[in-house]
Amino acid sequence: MTTSYTMLLDVEPQGKARARVTRRGTFTPTKTKNYENSLKILMASQFKQKPLDVALKLELMFYFRRPKSRKKALFHVVKIDLDNGIKAVCDAGNGVLWRDDSIIVEVHAKKMYSPKDDGYIVLNITELEEKKTPKPKP
Repeated sequence: MTTSYTMLLDVEPQGKARARVTRRGTFTPTKTKNYENSLKILMASQFKQKPLDVALKLELMFYFRRPKSRKKALFHVVKIDLDNGIKAVCDAGNGVLWRDDSIIVEVHAKKMYSPKDDGYIVLNITELEEKKTPKPKP
């Protein structure tokens, strides 16, 4: 039996910004740190158990606030890049939802305009069962 967890993260989606390199070293931009911390708080408030440590599948729906100029559009086809949105959620879930995002083996994601007035993220996590493959007979 597979186990799934679904949560609504009530925050406007953002992408993970590229790390900055200066003479003093490498750092993550403050806006990205603050966003990931907000995600961690929202995740922890809805997931009250130890971080998962099995192979996982993620399904992510990023819903963005709809601008007046895009009344009929369904899909969000402007910045942020989908992969950067996924990275931000995966990194925020480290130590909260899962041990490390390296155990995520499958991801499905979409960017759409929100049917509500505000942006949000719907995250579905599914634990995947390891099935042993039978050995071929000689």
